Amino acid sequence: MEYRDKWLNPPDASPTELKKRTLTNLYNQRPQWLQDAHCALDKAVLAAYGWPENIGDTEILERLLALNQQRGEGQTNSPSSKRPNSATRQSSKRDRQVPLPSPG
Repeated sequence: MEYRDKWLNPPDASPTELKKRTLTNLYNQRPQWLQDAHCALDKAVLAAYGWPENIGDTEILERLLALNQQRGEGQTNSPSSKRPNSATRQSSKRDRQVPLPSPG
């Protein structure tokens, strides 16, 4: 985040220059540190799935689709897969709220 913040908000940049400093422009310029971060993330995701690093995009999509279908089938066959009605969903959201710690 430090690199991104330095790119988006350099201390010596004019207001006109800062308007040009957008995430879209950052991705279009694709500095080396950003490429390196994306490569590291790609490797970590592939490792998390247990897939080889040299796998192609098409095979990744095929595997993700297969996983999605397997999980969907598992949810459909499970008795707990029935969707709760909106009242149940809202009450469960309230139940999950965690109070913020008091300052100090």
